[in-house]
Amino acid sequence: MKKLCTLLLGCMAGLYFSACSQPENPPGSNSQGDVIRIQLDAPEALQQVRSVTGTNSARGGLTNVDWSKYDLRYQIAVYSNDGNTLLLAPQSKVYDTYSPATFEFRLTPNNTYKFVAWADFVAQGSSEDLHYNTSDFSNISIKTENDRDKTINDESRDAFFVTKNIDITQTFDESLTLKRPFAKVRLVTTDWDENNDAIAKPDHFIVKYHDCQRFSGLNAVSGTAIGETSADASTAYTATIATDETGGKFYAEGYDASSSNRTLLVDYLLATPEQTTIHFNLDMQAGGTSVISRDFTTDIPIQRNYLTTLLGNLLSVGGSVTIDIDENFDGTENTVEVKDPKFITYTATQELDYQGYFGDRFWGPDCEFIDELCTYDAATGEGKWAYTGTITYVEWSAFSNETRLRSIILPEGITHIDESAFYYSGLESITLPESLEEIGQLAFKNTNLKEIVIPANVTTLGSSAFEYEDSGLSSLEKVVFEGNKIQTLNELTFKNCKSLKEINLPESLKTIKYNAFLRCYALEEITIPDAVTVIDKKVFSQCSALKKVTLGTQLESIGNNAFNEC
Repeated sequence: MKKLCTLLLGCMAGLYFSACSQPENPPGSNSQGDVIRIQLDAPEALQQVRSVTGTNSARGGLTNVDWSKYDLRYQIAVYSNDGNTLLLAPQSKVYDTYSPATFEFRLTPNNTYKFVAWADFVAQGSSEDLHYNTSDFSNISIKTENDRDKTINDESRDAFFVTKNIDITQTFDESLTLKRPFAKVRLVTTDWDENNDAIAKPDHFIVKYHDCQRFSGLNAVSGTAIGETSADASTAYTATIATDETGGKFYAEGYDASSSNRTLLVDYLLATPEQTTIHFNLDMQAGGTSVISRDFTTDIPIQRNYLTTLLGNLLSVGGSVTIDIDENFDGTENTVEVKDPKFITYTATQELDYQGYFGDRFWGPDCEFIDELCTYDAATGEGKWAYTGTITYVEWSAFSNETRLRSIILPEGITHIDESAFYYSGLESITLPESLEEIGQLAFKNTNLKEIVIPANVTTLGSSAFEYEDSGLSSLEKVVFEGNKIQTLNELTFKNCKSLKEINLPESLKTIKYNAFLRCYALEEITIPDAVTVIDKKVFSQCSALKKVTLGTQLESIGNNAFNEC
């Protein structure tokens, strides 16, 4: 009997403990609970919603969709505090124009609930999913039927969501603002000219993302982008240029208010709250024929609920594209400039690399060469090195002993040609940029240049810059100084330039150093600028054809044998 009583008491204690461990107010729907009102607002709470007229590609679907074709659908569901349990299945409301939506719930108080809301566009008069599968808020995915996910330039793909934990203690009203799970990307060209037939007007676009991460869905409960894949340019997204009912511009405000600007395409990309980057290839077509292709290999920033704008002369060759990432969507404006590929053009008997025997031929603080865009035509001998950023230096010995080189056009931005840059190369022709400031010593020694134009901003011309070996015959016949910033003509600058016939010295020149024109056999006359005070020894020695010398008014000193054997 004593054992039985002990057992019964143990069972009763166990039952009592079990009953006490149950929550008094389990979370969930409660018809006797207080009324909870949740109002949902999209970020573009417009007092006056625009239809097609007044559209702006800087805004989203609420501004730009044609409300005669689409309705706005709100859905909201209630989950447990941790988001693991769906307590109330989604309720939905559909509006035929923009309007905030208010939902009422009766929930057991003294609990914390996770409210998850979603808003998107549906076909006019329908409440069914259009672009996104929303049956499971933890896995909202892009619909793929009929390649719908691969068609862009569609403002009705815009959507919004919010997830928030709320402590419910009594009747209250809560307003939640939904935000996009997307980054919006738009391309705006600034060289659209209806009256210029020379610039093709694309009407169709093919976009291929590469070397970046893409997402195919959203867990709206946790707010996480899901379905991550690495884009490899294998998927083509297509777009037709947006037009109004008359075939004219669809977008009318913002950048598009200018007749030379036009938004070519927009895309909504599922993105993370942190800034990431994308890259893509864009093929622009007119009437089914490709008219221009661009590969945006520079990092293009995107971020959830931000707008990224690519703005520039997208229909023209060259130029730069400025990228803004901002939007009244969210956050602080960030700007980064993305330059189109630039090219250094050269001719050579064989294809040359942009790296030489001694390392990099060029240098710049943000210069990057693009291997896949570098070309060479064996039939013409013309090659191009593609790069982004700015080049400021032609490096030391960049083309030293490069006998295959014949010509080169140096781009603007270069300020220095370093020592021995083209030393003993096969160079016959060069175009120097206006930005050039300094030419180093031996830079063009023993080249086959026939003429050289030295830009106006050059201040320094190094010794032996155009010197030729004693036994050879220099091809250099003409030298043109465009500016007046060089004060010293260094020693041996034109030594053994035996074919030199014509040269104009800069008016800024003050000193001509030792052997500067030694053995320039073809030079017949020379004018010394008034600012020159010193002509060093042997400057014009053995210039056997020299017949006429006009001396400057401030000349103070002429060195020994300065005009020996003239």
